Amino acid sequence: MNKGIYVHIPFCVSKCKYCSFVSSNYDSSVVKKYFDTLFLEIYKREKFFDKVDTIYFGGGTPTSVKTDFIKETLIFLNQNYDLKGLKEVTIEMNPESTTEEKILIYKEMGFNRFSIGVQSFDDKLLKFLGRRANSDIIFKALSFFKESDNLSVDFLYGIKNFKLDLLPLKNFPIKHVSAYILSLEKGSALYSFDVESDDITEEYYKILHDLKSMGFKRYEVSNFAREGFHSIHNMAYWDLDSIYIGYGVSSASYDRLFRYKNTDDIFSYITDYKKGFFKELIDDEKRKTEYLMLGLRKTGGISYDDDLLSKVNTKYLENYINEGYLAVENKRLYVTDKGFLILNLILRDILS
Repeated sequence: MNKGIYVHIPFCVSKCKYCSFVSSNYDSSVVKKYFDTLFLEIYKREKFFDKVDTIYFGGGTPTSVKTDFIKETLIFLNQNYDLKGLKEVTIEMNPESTTEEKILIYKEMGFNRFSIGVQSFDDKLLKFLGRRANSDIIFKALSFFKESDNLSVDFLYGIKNFKLDLLPLKNFPIKHVSAYILSLEKGSALYSFDVESDDITEEYYKILHDLKSMGFKRYEVSNFAREGFHSIHNMAYWDLDSIYIGYGVSSASYDRLFRYKNTDDIFSYITDYKKGFFKELIDDEKRKTEYLMLGLRKTGGISYDDDLLSKVNTKYLENYINEGYLAVENKRLYVTDKGFLILNLILRDILS
């Protein structure tokens, strides 16, 4: 069981064309007001736990704001929680805002895991996606990290007319890779454009082959890590026994009984962080569904027993097992590499 804190920093120098997250470029007065509200929320909101295992600063780009804001946030967290047993403290960064000096500053604050949004090493694709960094900037940023660092990088694939090349990873001390299929949602600049690849099978299997050849082992549908470097914090999102609390606009929380969600409107949040706060009871029926949906995202899968069989459409389940999309081993049901490519379809069918 993990007890984690997520802090959302919704600020970026510019918004990428594929992004639908609550993030944008705001003036300094909005940034200051936002952090004032964030500190108030940390101080006043009901807490689910005292001792914290993991902290994750996401965005947006947390490193696009002054380091003092991040430092003050950690101070507020330390004043309201017991942080002595922290196992993992992550901050998201973009290559163009990554410097040796900043890395040292964040390490002094207590950060021991860094997640860099690379997305691609292809300059044409980076420009198409609206990324501010090119491959030279990316390579320079990655070169600042040492072998002893816990460094994670993110990539996108499944984009029409482009193929993801991961081989440059060999040149850097990377411990963790997240590779996401591009999925455009309302709110992104590219939403109305036909840019998602119709057939990503070949690219998908090449990515799996290349990551495996470089020593990365898959542990979740989109996440791969070297031995001992899986994301402890992110694993909590796929574990119904773990607890987490999210601070900041659009952040989510879970206390094993309810899920909570903050407003997606930054100005509503600044005016009153409680405005638009959403609370949902996770009853037994929802818990059964989530156990299956979240558990099958992980390569370890879920228990294959009579209880599971009573909850699913066994006809679809047997078909997917016979066709090699699902497998059963040591009384565990898990998704194969072939199955992860159509996981949403599998879940829809076996839960029907």
